[in-house]
Amino acid sequence: SKSEKDIIRHVEMFEDRGGRVLLSTANILVEELKSYLLTLPGVTKVEAGGSVRRWRETVGDVDLVSAAEDPGQVAGAITKHPLISNVLAQDGNRISLLTKWGIRVDLEVVSEEQFALTLFLSTGSRAHLSRLEVFLAERGIEFKAAVMRGNGVFDDEREIYRSLDLPYIPPELREDRSEVEAASQDRLPRLVELEDIRGDLHVHTNWSDGLSNIEQMVKRAREKGYDYIAVTDHSQSLKIARGLSLDKLKEQHREIRSLNEKTDGFTILTGIEADILPGGGVDCPDEILKDVDLVIASVHSAFKQDRDTMTARIISAVENKNVDVIGHLTGRLLSGREGYALDLERVLEASASCGTILEINSSPDRLDLNDLNARKAKEKGIKMAVNTDAHDLRRMDEMRYGVAVARRAWLEPGDI
Repeated sequence: SKSEKDIIRHVEMFEDRGGRVLLSTANILVEELKSYLLTLPGVTKVEAGGSVRRWRETVGDVDLVSAAEDPGQVAGAITKHPLISNVLAQDGNRISLLTKWGIRVDLEVVSEEQFALTLFLSTGSRAHLSRLEVFLAERGIEFKAAVMRGNGVFDDEREIYRSLDLPYIPPELREDRSEVEAASQDRLPRLVELEDIRGDLHVHTNWSDGLSNIEQMVKRAREKGYDYIAVTDHSQSLKIARGLSLDKLKEQHREIRSLNEKTDGFTILTGIEADILPGGGVDCPDEILKDVDLVIASVHSAFKQDRDTMTARIISAVENKNVDVIGHLTGRLLSGREGYALDLERVLEASASCGTILEINSSPDRLDLNDLNARKAKEKGIKMAVNTDAHDLRRMDEMRYGVAVARRAWLEPGDI
């Protein structure tokens, strides 16, 4: 039911925001159609291209590439899928469809030999492909001729980039943000991967507004191969989220310490997500915070303050010696709320100076910091924490979205 409500809300957002939908909703659609196509006779591969494969935070349409023996059979079969409402266009091995969610799907069906090149071209971005074209032209090579060597038959994309005299460029970097130049100089980063994440530093339990108890969150974290989590329930000011009184917080931390004594090979960190108050400061006294393993400070109210007031408010938390992490820094919600007015440069300078960690919140609604701001933070030497802000067990699986933001921001494991 939670997924259904999310899909409905995201489709409404799609209609309201110029036809763009959250990446998480696009991924649900991709997995549904991909699973279906792979059941068809003769279909050997199906992958998403375009914005979905580059992990952009919102998506205008969905591009799919399929390898199959009979393109006509695949095109005919997908029109019968219950999510498809009508066929918009069909030209040879390409078919454009409209789903009942209002999302357009463009499917290209090719031979297995042409799959790698087709996926490469479908992934884009156009700006990245144009930059590759310029890069090759400067060396007297025509892009089209280079990728059509041997009739465009490649084993994989690594072979395509080798044919262009470049190392492999991961899809998340293909946005014409100096990745081609970096590749040509062998300066591409070793991007962080999901497997590099050793724990989650922002989860909520049923002590505040989460749905699961601490033991259930720990069990799920261990199933994911983590070494630790931080239990960061809301603080006392956030009444709507059943924020913990100081006495309840102390009680929870006693329980966590007791659980740690019974848990081998895994650490539960005591934590709190403290509110950054409208007038500055956080809503928990320093004598409490200094004994907490991990303190996240976040804005949850008075979103419409002017730029100078909001900036000073957040910097006051950045400079608090007991605050470890600033949560979802800009406060935006992709599903319908702009970030607050904020002098981001001043906040980044303060974070760099104080050594305060900034969060990449993995919730597909937030993805905050975004990729551009996270890259700015990296350039200033700021460490970042990729967290889920999970309020239930399912949301702990959203770590992949935060890692995708980190990858698009050129972050390496050492930046996390």
